[in-house]
Amino acid sequence: MAQGTKLREHPDFVDLDAEREVDLHRYWVALLARWWLPIAGLIGGLIIGYLLSLGGNQVYKASALLYLGQPYSGNSPIQSLNTNPQTVNRIIHAEAAVRKAALRAGLRPGQVRNNVSSKSIVGAKGSIKAGQTPLIEITMTGQAPRKAAVATGVLATEVVDQLSTFVDQKIEGYEALKASLTQQLASNQEQIATTRAAIAAARDLGPLEQLVLISNNNNAIQQRGQLLIAKVQNDQQLSQAEDVEKPRVVEPPVAVKSTARSTRNAMLVAAFLGLLLGIFAALLWEPVTSRLRAA
Repeated sequence: MAQGTKLREHPDFVDLDAEREVDLHRYWVALLARWWLPIAGLIGGLIIGYLLSLGGNQVYKASALLYLGQPYSGNSPIQSLNTNPQTVNRIIHAEAAVRKAALRAGLRPGQVRNNVSSKSIVGAKGSIKAGQTPLIEITMTGQAPRKAAVATGVLATEVVDQLSTFVDQKIEGYEALKASLTQQLASNQEQIATTRAAIAAARDLGPLEQLVLISNNNNAIQQRGQLLIAKVQNDQQLSQAEDVEKPRVVEPPVAVKSTARSTRNAMLVAAFLGLLLGIFAALLWEPVTSRLRAA
C-alpha cells in the first residue's frame, strides 16, 4: 500500500450508536405526542380491574382445627387410629361422611369430596415424634361460605366421634367410679358422725366398751382417707381421659374469603396492562395511520 494512501470507509458502514439514539428519540417524541394514550390505558385498566373484582366469583375457605387425642394404657401412650397420620384424610373422604356433610350443608357429594383436604400442623422443626398425635386442620373451599363452614363442621365432628370410642368407654368407667366413691364418702361421713356421737354419750360405759367405739371411729377415719386417695386418683385419670386422651375440635370452622383476586390487586394488574397497551398504541400510532392513509 502506498504511503499516504487513506483508508476509505466501507460504503455499507453504519453508525449503530447514532441510529439507536435516533430510534430512542423517535420513540420519545411519539410518546410525548400521544401522551393521552398511556394515560387512557392506565385509567381504563383501573376501571376494568375494579369491575372484574366485583364480578368475579369469590372463593371461601372454612378450616377446623382438631386435636386427635393421645390414648393411654395405664401410664403408657399407645398407638391407635388417633396416632395414624392417614386416619383423618380417610374419614373425611369416606362416602358415608361425605354424604352426611353434603346433606347437612345442602351441597352435592362431589362438591364436598373434591374440595376438602386435611393437613398436619407440625412444630418448627417439621417433625412429629413416634406415637405423638399432631393437630390436624380440615379445610374445605367453596363459593358459599355458610355451606362450606357447615360441611367442614360435620366432617370434623365425624372424625371426633369415630376416634372417641375407646376413650369414651374409659370416661364412662371413671365417672361411674366417681359416683360410687362419692356415695361411699357420704356414708363414711355418717358413720364417723355416729361413732363420735356414741363416744360422747358413752361416759357411763366401761373402758372396754368405750375402746370399741373409739376403735370403730378410727377405722372409719382411716377408711375415709383411703376413699379420698382413691377419689383423687380417679379424678386425675378422668381429667386425663377428658383433656388429653379424648379427641376434640379445638377451633370450629369459620368461612373466610380466600380468593387471590382482591380489588386492589386486580386494579393494579389491569392498570399496568392498560399502561403497556397505551404505550404500544402511542408508538404504533404514526406507522399504522400512515399505512392507512396510503391505502
